[in-house]
Amino acid sequence: MNDLLTQIQRLAEQFERLATEPLVVIDGAHNPDGIRQFVRSVQERYGGYDLTIVTGFLKDKAVAECLQLLTQLPARFILTTPINQDDRQLPVAELGALYTQITGQTAPEYPAIEAALKAASQPATGNKPQVILVVGSFYLLKTVRQHFLS
Repeated sequence: MNDLLTQIQRLAEQFERLATEPLVVIDGAHNPDGIRQFVRSVQERYGGYDLTIVTGFLKDKAVAECLQLLTQLPARFILTTPINQDDRQLPVAELGALYTQITGQTAPEYPAIEAALKAASQPATGNKPQVILVVGSFYLLKTVRQHFLS
């Protein structure tokens, strides 16, 4: 029963659209279970899109496992640092090192969320429509939502 309630709650929280050109979607997945569902949903809904994922986490989360799951998606990654008053944010350099350890590649790192969004908004090079997916810390999502709604 708990699993069903978790799935229903997860679907209700999922994929808030903030913009359409390009499509910008935020999702509050910030733990391995949420990220697994996020990956499945992205594969189902956005399989025909050029994917850009902007992500950042708090350091007290299962960041390595979350990043391992996220990197299953064929996406361009842009890394940033969420803003947190308690100094629990994972610095983007540490997230970048973890990303490199997991993938063997590097990803652009932006300490400022606004700079990460600007980089993500650069037009995709393919012929597919573009979707920018922002996922990770609720503190990241809060800043991104404020950016688009102001």
